[in-house]
This record gives sequence, structure tokens and C-alpha cells, in this order.
Amino acid sequence: METMGSDERKGDQDEHDTEASGRVIVEEGGTVPSQDTRARTGSLRKLVSSISKLARRPTRAAHDFFTKVALGGDTKMMDAGEQKSGRQTVAMWLGSLCVSGGIIVATFFIIYHAMKQQKLSSLKRRCSTWGENMRYKLWQATVMARMVVDLIALFRLREDLITAQDLADFTGTSEWTRPYVENIEYGEIVTAEQREAYEYRIGRRIFDTDGKPSPEADVYCPIFFSEDRSVTTGVNAFSVPQATVIYRLAYLHGEEAMSGPFPDIANNGYQVSIAYPVYKDEDPGSQTSDTNKTCYGILSARMKITTIISYYLKDANPASQVIARLYDVTDRNAAKLIYETQPPYSDTPEKYDYSGAVHLNRFRRHELRCRYAVKIDVQREAIIWASVVGGAVICVSIFMLLSNRMDVANKRLDVMKQRKEGIEKANLALEVANKAKDTFMGTMSHELRTPMNGIMGG
Repeated sequence: METMGSDERKGDQDEHDTEASGRVIVEEGGTVPSQDTRARTGSLRKLVSSISKLARRPTRAAHDFFTKVALGGDTKMMDAGEQKSGRQTVAMWLGSLCVSGGIIVATFFIIYHAMKQQKLSSLKRRCSTWGENMRYKLWQATVMARMVVDLIALFRLREDLITAQDLADFTGTSEWTRPYVENIEYGEIVTAEQREAYEYRIGRRIFDTDGKPSPEADVYCPIFFSEDRSVTTGVNAFSVPQATVIYRLAYLHGEEAMSGPFPDIANNGYQVSIAYPVYKDEDPGSQTSDTNKTCYGILSARMKITTIISYYLKDANPASQVIARLYDVTDRNAAKLIYETQPPYSDTPEKYDYSGAVHLNRFRRHELRCRYAVKIDVQREAIIWASVVGGAVICVSIFMLLSNRMDVANKRLDVMKQRKEGIEKANLALEVANKAKDTFMGTMSHELRTPMNGIMGG
């Protein structure tokens, strides 16, 4: 714009010089030009002015075009682009923050759930192993009781009659090898047909716990031997309330039977009674299928189940990190607690993280319920991992955004370079046009002055 103004002022100055030159010539000549001369002079002036305007028009048009495109209009476009780019950048940052926050929250919950499930799975495997080992520990504790069964079966196999003294000697010498089993008893199976001969052989009647002779029945189980001095030999075990169920189960099903838990005052826990059928051979099978497999008697003993499980779990769970409870759930409405790990803390919730069946005996149902002594809390680990993942996501987002902004800046720099080149080309074209105009105007002024001087002088 400044260049254009200087050109206009220069053109006006040339016209003024031309007019001034005419006046000087007139004044110096001392003659007044005629009317025809003035008319020709006015026509020449109009011609020069028209030629000057025509010369200036393309230069001004080119100047206006390049100024509008390269400076004015493009600058406005750049401002709008910058505003749009700024809005896009804010939107991208907000979107990245939302996505990063969502990823962090999702990562936290995923890791929290996974770690919690891992701890619960570990507890489940641990307690399941405990249940299997409990069964093995009980089997180990009753080895001596089964040895007595084998001893009686051996005597029966040889058709010899084992005496109470034989059992007393054997159980007495083996008592130290069975610290968790006590009060071994043996009752012989006597049918109704055998009752009279049996009573004649032992020299007394088969009687019930009330001291009266047992009423007629299909089968009896008089106590033949007992380590408990308070138990009277000859009493029908099928009439003893505490022993009737397991004695009959062992007799009818031909396998080991277990009673429900009852208090063990001496050890501050619980104990159970177990009963084994005694056969002539080692493979009892069904007592009705073969006469050689007839059940001859029932051997029972009391087992300190709480003590056995307590010693085992103290070894398996020394720090009491897991609270374990063993229940007898044969009667679901009246579950009986057999053993409980003493919790190290007072705040112990009742909810259990694991509950599984423990197969200690076919005729009883037991359940092991476990939970961690301290409430499962993996928030700290989940927060750490979520922070690590979230930090990585945020770093990646920042890197991507910066890369995007660098690309935009490089593209804008290229556009600015192109615009600068366009402006330089426009300025160069203006300079060329101005030089051409100056040359043209100088030539025209010189050529017009010479004839006009001649006319004015003539």
C-alpha cells in the first residue's frame, strides 16, 4: 500500500511538473498560446493522463491481489485455522484424559478382581488339600484299631476263639502307639438261634442297659471286651443309645461307620466313635452272599477328632493366616462345630471365602469352611499396577498429541514458507512493474516535452 501511494504521488508530481513546465515555457517565451494550441495541449494532457492511468492499473491490481491473498485474506484464514486447531487440541486432550482415566479405572478393577480371585483360588486349593489330608490323618490314627480287627479276623479264620484276655493284652501293649484312639470295645454278633448257646457259653444272659434281659430280636451284639472299666460285658450294644446307630450301620453295610461328635472334656474338644465289622477274611463283601463272609462281631473305639485335626492344621497353617472350621453337617438344620482355628484378631467376620465337603466317612457329612484371618484387601497392589498402566497410557497419549502438534506445526511452517515465497514474488513483480512504469513515464515525459516545447516555442 505504501508503494502504491508513492507511485500515485509520483505520477501526480509528474503531471504537476508538466503543467509547471508549460507555464514556465509560456512565461519565458513571452507569448500567449493561441486557442488551437491550448486545445491541442489539453488533448495531449488527457492522453498522457490516460496512458498514465493505464500504466498504473495493472500494477495496482496486482498489488491488491497479492496483498489480499498473501496478507489480508490468508491471515484471516490462518486465524480461523488456529482457532479450529486449538479447539481440536483441547478436545483431543480432554478425550485422552477421559480415555486414560477410563483405562486406569478399568485396570484397577480388573487387577483388583484378578488378584482377589487369585487369593480365593489359592485358599480353595489350600483348604481342599487340607480336607484330603484330614481323611488321611484320621486313617493313620485308626491303624491300631484296624489291627485289632485283623487280629480277631485271624483268630476267626483259624476257628479259634479269642478271649477277652487276649484282647486286653494286645490293646494294653499297643496303647502307646495310638494316642488319639481309646476305649476299644468288641461285641460279638449273636443271632436269635445262637443266643441260648452263647449265653450258656459265657455263663450269663444278654441284657440291655437297664439290666434286664434283652427282648427277643433277630440279632444281638453283646459286649465281649471293653477297655472302659465302666462298661459291663454282656450288655447288648444294640440297646446302647450312643452305639446303636454306628453298630447297626457297620453290621448292615459291612464297612466302617462313624458317629456324630460328642464332647471330649479331657481335651476340651470333640471325639467320635468309629465301628468296624469283623469278618473271617479280609474281604468281607456282603454278609448274605457267602457264609464264609459272615460278620462275627463289631469293634468300636473312640477317636479324638478335634485333637487330630488341631495338630495337623497347626503344622499346615502355623501362622493362622487362614481361619478353618470343621462342621458335621449330617443334619443341615443342626450343624455341629468340631474344630475351629483360633483367630489371631478379634474382628473376625462370619462370611467364609471357601466351603467344601470333607469325606471322612460314608455315613457322615463334614464340611470345611475357611476364610482369611484378615479381610482380603488387594487395593494397594491394584492401585500400584493401575497407576503404572495409567502412567504408561498417559505418556503414550502425550507422545501422540505432541507428535500430532509437531506435524501440524510443520505443515503450517510449510504453508508460511509458501506464502512468504508468494509475497516475495509479488514484491518482485511490483518492483519490476514500478521500474517499468518509471521508465515509461520518464520516456513519455521526455518525448512529450520536446514537441510541446516546440509547439509552445513556435
